[in-house]
Amino acid sequence: MTLNFCVYKTLKGLDIKSRFFKAIYPVNLIMIFRNLFYFIIIFFLTSTTLFKLLGNGGLQITNFLFSFIIILELCLKIADSRVFINWLSDLDRSLRLLVMFVISLNFEYFFTRLTHQIILSQGF
Repeated sequence: MTLNFCVYKTLKGLDIKSRFFKAIYPVNLIMIFRNLFYFIIIFFLTSTTLFKLLGNGGLQITNFLFSFIIILELCLKIADSRVFINWLSDLDRSLRLLVMFVISLNFEYFFTRLTHQIILSQGF
């Protein structure tokens, strides 16, 4: 939930347009809650299934897949945003995408390590 809130605020703050994020975060409040409900149900079913099949590793895989898709898409859209282009104006698009890809991998490493510590502390 926190990741979704941070992504939503980043999209609004940098005025980023994306069809993927438009489907997840539409303008209508009812559609936002509907999409959030779908996301929670799909995440819950996937994590439950993978937890039963793989144990603790299944939870980490689910967290990695869902957060990687969201964070990678966000970072790639930020690389094309006007604010980021003005900040790194001397870099061409491919290098900006590479920088944001590395940043997204660092985010993912942080989230998977955090998930691993939470799973271990809960004694699953």
